[in-house]
Amino acid sequence: MAMTDLQALSQRFAPQAVDTAGGRIGFRRAGPRQGPCAIEPLVLLHGIGSGSGSWVRQLEAFGETREVLAWDAPGYGDSAPVAAARPQARDYGERVWAWLDALGLRGPVTLAGHSLGAIMAAAAAGLQPARVARLVLLSPA
Repeated sequence: MAMTDLQALSQRFAPQAVDTAGGRIGFRRAGPRQGPCAIEPLVLLHGIGSGSGSWVRQLEAFGETREVLAWDAPGYGDSAPVAAARPQARDYGERVWAWLDALGLRGPVTLAGHSLGAIMAAAAAGLQPARVARLVLLSPA
């Protein structure tokens, strides 16, 4: 059986994971990773019922000129859920920064969130506004 374009992209941008202070985070990565870049990294946060694989076309397109990271939100894919029994947006925002810290990304980023990911992106931006160069909210939940 022939592999589809999305299957090929999914393999090209294979899932990875990193352990953070708040627990393991699964993600996909594209683009150059060589110190400071002229364009800040693009961080993609998916919506409910989705995952990092939903961003493979963006990884392909934007990864040619910048570092692009798409996470599996806590409780999705290979990511550990947040510890709180009744998680708040802030809990997810804190995990965004714990994940980026674990990857050594402490400079400004462009945060883009879709649906529920938009709530997480907004919460993260509120927690550490100096680390956000741009905030993109796509169809906020």
